[in-house]
Amino acid sequence: VARAISRSVYGQDLIDLNENWRILIGGRYDLLAQRERVFDPLGALAGEPTSSLSKGIKGYFSPRAGILYRPDEETQFFAAYGKSLIPNTGVRIQSGEAPPPQQDTQYELGFRREFMNRKMSFEVGLFDIARDNVAIPNPANPSGFYSVVTGQQHSHGIEVNLGGEILPNLKINAAATFLHALVSKDDNIPSQQGSDLLGAPRRVYNFSANYTFDTGDLKGLELGASYYYASRLEATLPNTYGFTLAPQQMLGASLAYNFTDNLRFELNAANLTNQSNWTSNGALYHGEPRTIAASLTYKY
Repeated sequence: VARAISRSVYGQDLIDLNENWRILIGGRYDLLAQRERVFDPLGALAGEPTSSLSKGIKGYFSPRAGILYRPDEETQFFAAYGKSLIPNTGVRIQSGEAPPPQQDTQYELGFRREFMNRKMSFEVGLFDIARDNVAIPNPANPSGFYSVVTGQQHSHGIEVNLGGEILPNLKINAAATFLHALVSKDDNIPSQQGSDLLGAPRRVYNFSANYTFDTGDLKGLELGASYYYASRLEATLPNTYGFTLAPQQMLGASLAYNFTDNLRFELNAANLTNQSNWTSNGALYHGEPRTIAASLTYKY
């Protein structure tokens, strides 16, 4: 039985220095309490014949800051910094102490520009994220029941997005992410250091389009299409040269009809080509097959 309770205090202030400059400052303090009880009378998992208990209480401060510059109404430049934490609930370490939480540190720089009378927008962002206290299986405990909290993961990249109403009633969105996510520290399994993370493709592309009929006999009808692509994934950690998973691709389509302002019917199809899309977290998993879902919604 695992439990994590956080008592938190949070504050932030958004300050308009003038019509062009805006800053954000804030922070969060978490008093994190963790407790876990394991009952294993046969010792098959923990290697101990009785119940065991781990607990701990510790405080963490997570600052946050950002700045926004708007030279005109259509253009924005921004920079941001922040820290966050995620409790390592369910992670057991042999010392009996509660494991420290994962802590993320993120830096971001970005630019946004609106055009075509602000119906379209272009955005680009650079990011750098480091995650500390990553839990991995304890190599000294072959059962995998115990973990060690010693690793660090690091990712950086760029995100680009173009979207809006390109033609009357036709909305599009095109996004691309170029990412490099790797194991930047591992004191227990040094061979993993420098390996790409599982489930972290180097390139991801998304495209979607939606057309709405607002006049004539087809008024109320909406048609949509989408495409997703992710580049090859590593299959093992540490990475094995030449052993990668094929790129992931998914084609989707949607149809909706608004009978009235309150009644709406939707039909959505995902992975129309039934692509296999294998993923790995150390074991291989088959991706979502072709899926079709229908819904009828009434608002009152």
